[in-house]
Amino acid sequence: MANLTDVLIAYDVTDDARRARLAALLSRVGLRAQDSVFRCQVRSDEMHALTSQLQQLVDEAEDRLMIVQLCANCVCGVVHVGERPTSLEQAMWVI
Repeated sequence: MANLTDVLIAYDVTDDARRARLAALLSRVGLRAQDSVFRCQVRSDEMHALTSQLQQLVDEAEDRLMIVQLCANCVCGVVHVGERPTSLEQAMWVI
């Protein structure tokens, strides 16, 4: 089995329909951390496919998308203030 990679994905999408499609895709692979931020765990061998799918959903002239792969030290340093999202282990979908 391939290793899981923790990924933080943030976006600023101007069009409501594009934003809804992006959020729907990310909801299938991770948990919403904030309105436009998702934390996902994907198999490392499928990271490229996820990135390609996300790139197809944004308009590079109008939108912004940031994908950050988190190392083990970074994941251990995540701090939540306020309502904490459900654990990734309980709600994980692998694409």
